[in-house]
Amino acid sequence: MAPYPNLVSDDSQWSLCDAAPVVLPELGADLGQPAVGLLRGRGIEVRLGPSLTDIRGDAVTLSDSSSTVPTRTVVWAAGASDSQLIGAVAQRHHLPLNKVRLVVDEYLAVPGHPGVWALGDAAAVLDLTHPGRITPPTAQHAQHQAKRAAGNVAASLQVGQARPYKHHNLGLVVDLAGRDAVAKAVGVPLTGLAAKASPAATTCSRCPSGNNRVRVTVDWILDAVLSRSSAQLSYIPTTQVDLPAAERTDLYRHSSGTAATKCKTQQPANTGGRFSKTELRRGASGEEL
Repeated sequence: MAPYPNLVSDDSQWSLCDAAPVVLPELGADLGQPAVGLLRGRGIEVRLGPSLTDIRGDAVTLSDSSSTVPTRTVVWAAGASDSQLIGAVAQRHHLPLNKVRLVVDEYLAVPGHPGVWALGDAAAVLDLTHPGRITPPTAQHAQHQAKRAAGNVAASLQVGQARPYKHHNLGLVVDLAGRDAVAKAVGVPLTGLAAKASPAATTCSRCPSGNNRVRVTVDWILDAVLSRSSAQLSYIPTTQVDLPAAERTDLYRHSSGTAATKCKTQQPANTGGRFSKTELRRGASGEEL
C-alpha cells in the first residue's frame, strides 16, 4: 500500500482460496508454512481445501458447507489446463497415456511407436534423479528435454548416440512482493532476500559475457533499493489532445462533412529554384490540382 497513499488498507480485504491442502506444494511444507504465515501477517485471509463452486456479481460460493464470500472482484489463478489435443492424438494413433500425458521412456521416445518422441507438458517424463516420480511441467525441464530429444532424434538417423534424459532440478522461486520470497535452490530452502537473490545468481551464471553479468546485477540491485518508477497522467490539457493541436498545424480541416486539405512544401535550395514551391489542394470532389 505504500506506493498508493490515497488507498487505505481498511478499504479492501483480500482472501486467498486454494483447493490444495497446503500452499506452494512444489516447495514443500518447510517453505509453504512460512509463506502462509507471511500472507496472514499482511491481513490476507487464507482458506485451504475448499474450491470455488459459483461466482456472482457480488459474491462467490465455496464448497465448504456452501460458505459465501462477499466480493466484487475475483482473480482466477487456476494455472494451465491439460491439452485436449494430446488426448485426441493418442486416441487416434493408439498411443499410451499416463492420465493426460503421453508415456515416454528415459530417451523421451514413445514405447512401441518408432520415430515418435514427446516432451514438455505433453509427456510424462521419468525423473531419473527421483525414481518413481514424473518431472513437473516447468520451462526448466522443457528446455533441457528439447535439447535431449533433438540429440536422440539425430541419433536415430545415425548421427551421435542416444542418451537418457536426466536433469537435476535447479529449484523454484516464489516472489511474495517487497523483500519477501521463498525458494528452493538446488534443494536448499531459502527465504527473504536470499531467496530473491537466487534467480539473479542463476541468471548471471548463464549470461554470455561479463558485461551482461554486470548489467543484470546492477538492475537487480536498483530494483531492490529503489521504489517503483512513477508516471504522471492527465498532464496534457484536453484542448490539445486532438491531432491538429498536437502537431500545431491547421493542415487538417473538416467542415460540413467535406474534407479540405492544403499542403505547401518548399524544395531545398540546391534544386536551382526549379519546382521550388508545390501546392496541393483537395476539393469537395476529391480532385487534386
